[in-house]
Formats: sequence, C-alpha cells, structure tokens
Amino acid sequence: MIKIVLSISFMFFLTGCLGPSVDRSGSVIVIDAGHGGHDTGATEAGKREKDLVLQITQKLYKEFRSEGYRVYMTRGNDCFLKLGQRTRIADKKDAQVFISVHANAISDRSRFNDVEGVETYYPDFTYQTQTTPL
Repeated sequence: MIKIVLSISFMFFLTGCLGPSVDRSGSVIVIDAGHGGHDTGATEAGKREKDLVLQITQKLYKEFRSEGYRVYMTRGNDCFLKLGQRTRIADKKDAQVFISVHANAISDRSRFNDVEGVETYYPDFTYQTQTTPL
C-alpha cells in the first residue's frame, strides 16, 4: 500500500500539486474506490478488491487532507455506483484530479512476481466535443 501512495504522490509532485510553496486549499481531489456493493471486483483467498480499494482510498483521503487539499470520495462505504455517477461527482466538485483506485489481479501464478506497476488513464482533450466518441 505504501508503494501505491508513493506512486500517486510522485504523480502529484510531477504535475506541480505537491511542494512546500504550493497553496493547496483551492485544489480539489476526488478519490474513487473502484467497484462496491454487488460488484466485488477481483477476489483471491477470500479478499475482495472492493474492500481493499476502499481501505486504500480512505488512507489517501486522510493523507491528502493533511496536506491541505480539499478531498472528496465517491463512496465511503460498500455501495455500488455506476461509472457515470462516479465521474459526475468529480465534475460537480470541479475536481482538478480524479483518482480511481483498483487492484487488478493476475490468475497466472507463474507470472505473479513479474507483474507490477501503475495503470494510468487520462482524458484526451485533443478531440472536439462533437467528435469525441461516446
């Protein structure tokens, strides 16, 4: 989990959102705990992705709040939200950063120690609104 928080913090540093001279009070972050409710996400040995990512997002929430950011979560308990509901929360809060946390799984145990990393998705603003695929 520390690796995840450090990776996300490093991304914020690179984008200028972290640093001693930055006023963070106007910066809004929305954190999304993936899955939830009936959607468990990946499961392994009785552990469910929806529970793990909720724990991670709660720690991220506290960490970013302690750094002075305005932080909101899409869900704070075990409930299901559709993707559109999650992104609307970020839009309504006028978030500069939207972080959706997932814990992908790999079923091929022989590759378990070879696979690691962070998956990053971002909006492509190069399209005009009329041509953006829906």
